[in-house]
Amino acid sequence: MSTAQPSGQKALITPDFDGAAEVLRGYKDKYKGRLCFVIGNGPNLRAQDLTWIKERGEFSIASNKIYKIFDKTDWRPSIYTSMAPGVVRMPVPEVEALKCELKLFAVRPEAQMYPVEGALPLKIITNPNNWIVRGEKPPFSEDITDCVYGGQSITYVNLQIAAYLGFTNIALLGIKHCYKKQWHIDPQIKENREEYADIQGAVPGVFVNVQGAWRDHFYDEEPEPVDPAARQDSAYYCKEEAERAFEKTKEYASEHGIRIMNASPGSFLKVFEEVSPEKLLVGDSVDDQMFVPDWERAAEILRSYKNKYEGKRCFIIGNGPSLRAEDLDKIKGEYSFACNLIYLIFGQTEWRPTFHATQDKPVSLEYMRAVSAIPSELKFLAIAPGGR
Repeated sequence: MSTAQPSGQKALITPDFDGAAEVLRGYKDKYKGRLCFVIGNGPNLRAQDLTWIKERGEFSIASNKIYKIFDKTDWRPSIYTSMAPGVVRMPVPEVEALKCELKLFAVRPEAQMYPVEGALPLKIITNPNNWIVRGEKPPFSEDITDCVYGGQSITYVNLQIAAYLGFTNIALLGIKHCYKKQWHIDPQIKENREEYADIQGAVPGVFVNVQGAWRDHFYDEEPEPVDPAARQDSAYYCKEEAERAFEKTKEYASEHGIRIMNASPGSFLKVFEEVSPEKLLVGDSVDDQMFVPDWERAAEILRSYKNKYEGKRCFIIGNGPSLRAEDLDKIKGEYSFACNLIYLIFGQTEWRPTFHATQDKPVSLEYMRAVSAIPSELKFLAIAPGGR
């Protein structure tokens, strides 16, 4: 029996997993050595933190109804993901209009998806019974072109994506994270039926839904949402199951030299190193943000530029007192190199350098944010061997 489509609505499509894999292979280790923010939709997510991420030019992955916060910040995620049926299988104008590097929909192998332009399917594998009920640790997929493990959590998916892209520093922001009792709680129900009397559909051996358990997000529309802190130890949450799931991620990260930090104040997830978002996003000195240079990766990129502009001309811009903004406007379409504090003149000209270099040791994160925000093709940071 055919199902009629509402007027103007596109039909669901069968995901092209092979085509998506071909695209995603080009992203393997693309961002090796960089910092990535994995953004959750918890009530501890602050618009100001997202604005700081944009100002610093940091990479970020966000999901599901993150668009609900767009009216409070001009930040947008670098990658958007979703495994929510209301997004994956239905038209969502905010998602279709979102401009970002990748849109990824986590889809079960036998499921279908809504044809959002540019959206790629990820084959998602979920089997909560084994690891929640039996206490086994879930797998953590090393190759997202094959599949990602859902673990009942989009955060779990996003960590796999960040690892695949090569990020060696990953910060969780806006993550409250504790699995809700809507997952498989057969053993508890059998032993404590009265305790779970307020749970709808609490039938042993099946999944259940919890009244109001979704009201833990910044986009809650309830007039009086339940205080998440008041429910930390209630029957609504499975803290042990959440920790067991993410312990596998921690194992993988340790084995592959990845540092995962939880920068989400008040998070229930205590598996990862806890840091304050202020230290990551504001800080008092660049010592908080030092990293070991990836010389081999830098050399690989530079080799790809060998003779790329042969026969072209370029301008080398200094910061002397003779520099005039009107001269820069005249070379707006030309190739140019600039350095250090050149961004101080940006308010007087539409010109921006093709390449930016600095040999000054940065003295503040304000300097780093300003340099990161320069829309140049490449940035060169001269560092002495053994330096950071």
